[in-house]
Amino acid sequence: MNKTSYDYIILGGGCAALSLAINIIKNNINDSSFLIVEKRSHYFDDRSWCFWERNINDYSDLIEKSWKKWNFSKDDEKKTHFTSEYSYHYIRSISFYKKGLNLINHSKNISIRLGENVLNTTVKNDGIIVKTDKSTYKAKSVLDTRPKIEYFSKKPLIFQSFLGYELEIDNLDAFEDVAHIMNDMRIINKNFVFDYILQISKSSVLFETTFFSKEIIPKEFIKKELIRKIKFYNLNYIKILREEYSAIPMGFIKEKKHTSNYFYAGTAGGAIRASSGYGFLRIQEWAIKCSKNIRKNKAFISHPTDKKIFYYMDKIFIDILIKNIDQGPRIFNCFLRKVSSKSFIEFMNNKINIFGLINIILSMPIMLFLKSLIKFNEKN
Repeated sequence: MNKTSYDYIILGGGCAALSLAINIIKNNINDSSFLIVEKRSHYFDDRSWCFWERNINDYSDLIEKSWKKWNFSKDDEKKTHFTSEYSYHYIRSISFYKKGLNLINHSKNISIRLGENVLNTTVKNDGIIVKTDKSTYKAKSVLDTRPKIEYFSKKPLIFQSFLGYELEIDNLDAFEDVAHIMNDMRIINKNFVFDYILQISKSSVLFETTFFSKEIIPKEFIKKELIRKIKFYNLNYIKILREEYSAIPMGFIKEKKHTSNYFYAGTAGGAIRASSGYGFLRIQEWAIKCSKNIRKNKAFISHPTDKKIFYYMDKIFIDILIKNIDQGPRIFNCFLRKVSSKSFIEFMNNKINIFGLINIILSMPIMLFLKSLIKFNEKN
């Protein structure tokens, strides 16, 4: 008979849930029971996680490729960034999933139920009832990591929709082996578009086409542009090894009513950086803190809110982009050509000091930035 009562239940089995499970096991938290409920029936290589970092000790077994240089381009203009302090790292999602699942399968106090869809949760005085399409569970505390668009405020909000193919290819000389973060920035149907290109190995490349838009762009629409660009570069690939499609909301989580035993994390909790869509490192930092709090105080913690300076900067940046999306290539090109590599990385990682912040501000298209700043202050 399957167990139905736990100390803690985690809704959703994505990056946040598995990151927390890894840290719970790493910290030898063995005196409490945990259940992860995930709607997918199996995991596959569905996405990539990339980030800038100095030290990779915690993820060294997962890093598949790293770059010291990365670039951005618009028309014939190209800007290459480099710093000896940081590298841009690539993690394949299936490698991360396998690590997490392997640790969970060997754990005595963490269980995972795959292929179960959560129907509802009911908060009661003596705990929380979680009803799925297959069973009913009870826990003292629940952590909700399920991504939901409705958790985001409608304004300001923009979507990062992308479709990527990992291609087995025999003419990789077409690209310099640097991380092409925003390649060929352009406008299509009033949407800001660019390509994201990473040479993963000697025989494979990840080629993605990304749209920044006010609405989610369907997969089939992006596919047409992706195929066009692959042909443009004359990439005579042998086969498509895998694909990844997603639509990441770039915005701000609504203020949710937390209870003493219901918490939020992952995309649902604000782990995704509004101005970039990056979230892997932010999730790892939260998972470390959350596992330590479980060990010390026997409680989950929600993903922390950003410092006000980052919140304001991101809100202004998203506001500028939404109102001037047809100028997206010019805005990003201006910013990325002026900002220093170190300031850019530290801003992306929420680790910037006042001098770096000044560098960020001075790198912005000044008139658009000031206009948005004035309107932002008037509203607040």
